Amino acid sequence: MAKDLATQGYLHFEADMYFELDGHYRYDASCIREAHSWCQK
Repeated sequence: MAKDLATQGYLHFEADMYFELDGHYRYDASCIREAHSWCQK
């Protein structure tokens, strides 16, 4: 559904995106609150 909405001009954010750096996923559980805050902003 998010991909469909993105084609209509909506932005798509997920907490996991916060942990992506240079195409690599580096999850850090201690930063999950920051990741959720980033999504909400």
